[in-house]
Amino acid sequence: MAAENQDNDGGKSKRILEDDPRVQMAAERTVLAWIRTGLALMAFGFVIARFALVMQSLGVNTSVLLIVKATVIGVLLVCLGVVTTAAAPYHYHKYFRRIGQSDNRFAASTLVVFVSYGAALVGVALAMYLLFIDFSSLGIELNAEGPPGK
Repeated sequence: MAAENQDNDGGKSKRILEDDPRVQMAAERTVLAWIRTGLALMAFGFVIARFALVMQSLGVNTSVLLIVKATVIGVLLVCLGVVTTAAAPYHYHKYFRRIGQSDNRFAASTLVVFVSYGAALVGVALAMYLLFIDFSSLGIELNAEGPPGK
């Protein structure tokens, strides 16, 4: 029944979607929610990575294994946040291509790309910082040459 109504309106519903500013605003809210979620994941990953070091500074006995586990879990959460943030503009533009608005006549779409990829770059820098600084403070060297002694 719904397919018949869609065929009978002569493409009117598609024109409404293309011209309605509420569609654009809803898509912007959605992409901003994806970016906000990615930033929250990155922040939570940073807190987890630093948790063991805070415990150590408070005088609680923490093993090296606990610090490594916390750092790895934190870095994985930061990387998940990077992927979430970097995927947001892709889904944003994919949605507009699907409804027939492939022309980027909205200035916000450019801003979405810059904010999203900028936040993703900050997340990559944060993940590298956590890996290299935390592991070097423990005396663990990260290198691409393979295991030491070869």
